[in-house]
Amino acid sequence: MKKLIILFLLMLMVWQAEAQKTYGTTGGDLIFSTAIGQLGGSDISGPLRFSAFYHANHLVHYDFSSNTGIYMGIGVRNIGFIADFDSLKVKFRSYALSFPLAFKLGEMDGGTYFFAGVAMDLMFAFKEKRFVNNDRVYRQSQWFSPRTRTFVPHVFAGVCMAYGTTLKVGYYLSNFLNPDYARTENGIRVKPYANSETNLIYFSLGWTVRNKEGKARFRERRG
Repeated sequence: MKKLIILFLLMLMVWQAEAQKTYGTTGGDLIFSTAIGQLGGSDISGPLRFSAFYHANHLVHYDFSSNTGIYMGIGVRNIGFIADFDSLKVKFRSYALSFPLAFKLGEMDGGTYFFAGVAMDLMFAFKEKRFVNNDRVYRQSQWFSPRTRTFVPHVFAGVCMAYGTTLKVGYYLSNFLNPDYARTENGIRVKPYANSETNLIYFSLGWTVRNKEGKARFRERRG
């Protein structure tokens, strides 16, 4: 992981050195997410989880031509899912630092383009809440919690339209919850997420805005 982070930083420096081909963007998302799999031996079912806060990203784009390019960067996202079991409802979420790398195909100069890539998410602020008949009976918040995987990779694909509107879908390749997590209850060691499969899937509506330097180059190209 350290080697990946060092490579990420080196690539950023190289791209910044090629200023005529690079530009930055800032953006955010509205995220609808759920999980596919099982929790406690039961299939996960429940409503889509909606989150609007806090999502932000800064991306560095490198365009090979007017039709192809790549981007990488860093973002903060609020991701999780809701599980319904008759009278019991459980909500899981974690804030994550996300490090995406994606390939772009389409019109790079302010038009519509498609993108697809992979990201590594570092989970750093976990929360679990339980409700019985809509009354909250349990709440747990923890920084860098062992209840979830520390690093969770995901793949994503989407489209960025004119004026920076983005639509995206993503799928997490490993468990969100940590099946090996154990705690002591009444003197007994238990694993609440053992034999669970909790792969997140999400849909997002977002926006992205070019930085001032990128906007100036865009105007020059457009004339």
